[in-house]
Amino acid sequence: MRQYIVSCIQRLKSYSKQLDGETILYNKKWWIFNDEGEAEIFIFRPNNDLVFSRNGVVTKGKWTLNGTDATLLIEFDKISYLYQPAFIDNNLLAFNLYGTKENIIMIDEQNKDNFKPKTLNELNKYFEEKEKLFLEQKRKQEQLLLEQKLEDEKKQKKLLLKEKRYWYVYDNPEYIKIEKKVKNKEDLVIFLGFLLFILIGLIAAVNEIKTELIIPIFSAAGIILILLIYSIIITNKKWSKKKRELECLEKKLSEEFDRKNNLL
Repeated sequence: MRQYIVSCIQRLKSYSKQLDGETILYNKKWWIFNDEGEAEIFIFRPNNDLVFSRNGVVTKGKWTLNGTDATLLIEFDKISYLYQPAFIDNNLLAFNLYGTKENIIMIDEQNKDNFKPKTLNELNKYFEEKEKLFLEQKRKQEQLLLEQKLEDEKKQKKLLLKEKRYWYVYDNPEYIKIEKKVKNKEDLVIFLGFLLFILIGLIAAVNEIKTELIIPIFSAAGIILILLIYSIIITNKKWSKKKRELECLEKKLSEEFDRKNNLL
């Protein structure tokens, strides 16, 4: 088994998958990378049997995966190799020979034809490209997170300003004073309207009153009716005027707040 020193493989550890025998190793043919043209294959079986084929010549051994640190022990007769995972994905396994800088690279047989590197130089370039790809993905992810953070801060600032503007406008003493007058005028219009409704009801029931009282009652009711309608009209005008005044003040205070906070 040829083993290689791959320049950047240690830096890829943070992007590596966890080594899981059942989902990654079992029942696959793993081609061992070498630049001498030899056909070397590992087959890891669930019962810990290991089949190693070199150019069709088979050697049987054992393999053990340590669940604590995912170190892989490979045994052939009296020789044992201890590997630690360097980089793992579904198509490629890179193991570091424990205590050295040497690595064994294995490729899933189904992806062997798509695996371009044939020399150590090309292998180094392959992992350098992977590192560049991961770094670019990381950069994009960090950029997205930063943009999201800035957007969240922007929204938070907007909400805070909205809340401050609210209190700046609606807690203003002048605004409160005019708002109270508007409410009073509104209540008075409603009250006068209620009186008008009662008066019309009384006039409608006048036919039950004695004949000699009808003219005085109609005269008094007419005067009261005219006064009520006049009062409603005047009060409504004052209410509308105060309401417009309140709206103008609201706009003025909002613009004043925006100027003070450089929002205009």
